[in-house]
Order: sequence, then C-alpha cells, then structure tokens
Amino acid sequence: MLLIDSGEPECYKEALQVEAKAEWELPMNDEIVENQTWELVKLPESKCALHNKWVYELKEKNDGTRTYKARLVVRGFQ
Repeated sequence: MLLIDSGEPECYKEALQVEAKAEWELPMNDEIVENQTWELVKLPESKCALHNKWVYELKEKNDGTRTYKARLVVRGFQ
C-alpha cells in the first residue's frame, strides 16, 4: 500500500486499506447516495460498460481541519 505524499489514495482498494478508511467512505457514500451520481443497473448485452475510477482529494484548511473528498469519474475518453 502506497499513498502519495499528500496522503490521498490512488485507488479504491488503497482507500479501504488506510487508517482513514472511514473518512474516505463517507464522501464516497455521499457521491453515490446523496448526489445521486450513479446507480447500479443490469447492462444490456449489446452495450459495453464505461471504465471508471474514484478520485480522492484531501483538503486542509488554515485551522488544521481536513476535508475528505471523493468523486467517481469515467476513465479516458469513453
């Protein structure tokens, strides 16, 4: 498990293995449920799924508090 210097995970698997696992799960859940970004559906046989990736961002305010952000994005130019 390697985190980049800023403490942000590079992938979903890495986000679930760090000490701050709970802090990363909250924004991922918000992205899925509250923002209604996507929903899981059965893919028709004639269609191909788009590859996606979680992008993580850790923001630190002047008072020292941290904000964990996560968003689901489509990979490449699909």
